[in-house]
Amino acid sequence: MIEKWRFLEPDEASAQLLSAELNLSLELSRLLINRGITTVNAARSFLYDGLESLSSPWLLSGVHEAVERVADAVKRREKIVIYGDYDVDGICSIVLMVECFARLGARADYYVPNRFGEGYGLNAEAVRKLAAAGYSLMITVDCGINSVKELELAQQLGLDVVVSDHHQVMVNEWPAAAVIAPRRDGIPEVQELSGTGVAFKLAQALLEHHGRDLPWDQFLELLALATVADVVPLHYENRIMAREGLKRLKDTRRPGLQALLRECGLQDKRLRSTDIAFQLAPHLNSAGRMQQAGLSVRLLLERDDTITTDLARQLCKLNEERREVQADIFKQAKELWEQQAGDDWAVIVLGSEEWHEGVSGIVASQLCQYYNKPAVVIVWDGHIGKGSARSVSGINLLNALEQCGQWLSGYGGHAMAAGLTLRREQFEDFRRALHEQVSLCGAREQQSLREIDFELAEERLMPELAQEIELLEPFGMGNPEPLVLARGVRLIQGRWLGKEQQHLKAVTAVNGVEVIAFRYRDQATQWEDGAYYDILAHLEARSWRQHTSLQLRAAELIAAPQP
Repeated sequence: MIEKWRFLEPDEASAQLLSAELNLSLELSRLLINRGITTVNAARSFLYDGLESLSSPWLLSGVHEAVERVADAVKRREKIVIYGDYDVDGICSIVLMVECFARLGARADYYVPNRFGEGYGLNAEAVRKLAAAGYSLMITVDCGINSVKELELAQQLGLDVVVSDHHQVMVNEWPAAAVIAPRRDGIPEVQELSGTGVAFKLAQALLEHHGRDLPWDQFLELLALATVADVVPLHYENRIMAREGLKRLKDTRRPGLQALLRECGLQDKRLRSTDIAFQLAPHLNSAGRMQQAGLSVRLLLERDDTITTDLARQLCKLNEERREVQADIFKQAKELWEQQAGDDWAVIVLGSEEWHEGVSGIVASQLCQYYNKPAVVIVWDGHIGKGSARSVSGINLLNALEQCGQWLSGYGGHAMAAGLTLRREQFEDFRRALHEQVSLCGAREQQSLREIDFELAEERLMPELAQEIELLEPFGMGNPEPLVLARGVRLIQGRWLGKEQQHLKAVTAVNGVEVIAFRYRDQATQWEDGAYYDILAHLEARSWRQHTSLQLRAAELIAAPQP
């Protein structure tokens, strides 16, 4: 739905310098500058830093206190429980901490709240239940940083809590044994870790304290899954964790991941961040969205091949169910939005009693992408609504919600994604207040522009360039996949693919480069074999039997006049 472009214009002198000093092509040097990497040292670090560059966990506030309390619990053989969220980040955090305790020779149970009955984060009923079950230490992962009332309750019930969380900090004091929250420390390298990244820092410190080796392989694959799935910025330590974890994921020795890779058709394949984002993460998330996230935790912890195969197949079935429900709700949401509002609204806010709470976040994300506006999708249960919100680049959603706090019963999250609750009578006031706040962010016209890295002549469409661009992987938040424009390219041999014949595959007439346009049936431009097109695309190197070719993954095909 985006029709306007904006070329990024990197400083050419800086690009020349990077190219000469690091022996890079000018195109790759320009891509680095477009991503804010403008010096030789920063570029060298971005491209080549490895695990040795990860910072010490002891630099984080609260780590010493956390290690001291946990070490005491291990020594006294206290009952310990890990409490985590139901998304991929929370699931991976739980698994990482459970396996950390196993290496310490201690047992840690885990608890995942039910999305539908308990909601996100710590809840009072779960705290009472865990205290009554005899647990004396709870470690929160990917949640808890703003749950002051629940932490006070735990303290009253004799349940000590170590909080490890990556969300924005909205309070100043915590009734907890220790709090690890990198966002309050102001260290750029770890400021935006995933929840699993924070749990990893705690696990690293615990294992060091007890003189145990760090199981890099099994922890890094969890870090890659969580870092990509939770859409945290892929720079500094997040980039290292995701890149190194992706390398190990293909050859994982974890039976649950082996089974999931098989069921997704990804075994023996070089894995990219898109494989996590569009295949592995949706399957792992499907348990929490449609049923109970404990299923995914079991899959990742289980060592029996027969059991993991069955669990992976259950996740595939749940994911297919999720996709059908999601598609239906997205269609309804589009129709509702187009009936109720128009382009004058800066933000999409919709609600219904009929929608499935488990897919509200994905539908909000789809609406964001389709209309290029922040979106809030609310599911009503009587007079209470639970909403999932997603944002677009340049608009800090959490800040906007904070300004609308008087109309909300609760909210939390980060700049690009958040959750909220409100009463039905607050809906219209909230909708108007959020519209005003998003409008104040300004530059909405600027936000609607699709940013293009550079224009590429047809003769430069070569696999060598795509292979060099792979140095920038993994792609994601803060490091978008490069987008290039090739003008006036003649396309031939077009054919439709997919179950519903939605995807178009063709080749360039001059040099036979393969072009694929996913969901092209939904675009306004009509296909004409042999016609000329401006191609806005991502470049991807494809290897088959020691032969490397180039594929253009088209973001847009625009009919163009013959040159």
